Amino acid sequence: MMNANATYVLVTPPTQEPIGDYDALKTHLRVDTDADDLLLQDYIKAARDYLEKHANVMLLEQTWDLFLDYFPCVIEIARRPLTAVLSVGYYDADNVLQTLNPSGYYVDLNSFYPRIALVSGQVWPRTVPGRPAAVVVRFTGGMENPEDIDPVYIQALKLHVAHLYANREAVSPDAMEKVPMGYDSLVATERRIPV
Repeated sequence: MMNANATYVLVTPPTQEPIGDYDALKTHLRVDTDADDLLLQDYIKAARDYLEKHANVMLLEQTWDLFLDYFPCVIEIARRPLTAVLSVGYYDADNVLQTLNPSGYYVDLNSFYPRIALVSGQVWPRTVPGRPAAVVVRFTGGMENPEDIDPVYIQALKLHVAHLYANREAVSPDAMEKVPMGYDSLVATERRIPV
């Protein structure tokens, strides 16, 4: 169950990267120089960004806004792990942003993707008819420390960084468009299988 017309906007990106131990990464890459450290930083960031988008995960602490055109029965947040729903807002009939009282809804963390549902007896408020992005949910997610990230993701990142490092001057589109062998197998263990 995915929300119709859901748009995710990154508000606050992570302040650190999941791979901070350059020595371990260089061992994986078989690199014994510090000359490419800045380049490796760029590759780590690119690989993290790709993985987060590819698997709908938040590896490290970050804040997002989820925009919806209307209130569905249940709001699914297709990013995980969720740490907090900071607010659920909507544009009322006067096109003024209002914030819902958190006592009127609850956050379900037991689903593959977290969900927001109404407390029994509550109804979603009316939004501006026809207004795109009439509902906005601000949430945070990701791990506080890189050491707490699932090792499967760290291994996938190392494979991707190695691929980027080895193919930095590739002229073949295939060399840069494909992730390395084994990457999809690792990341697929953490993706939801449609039923």
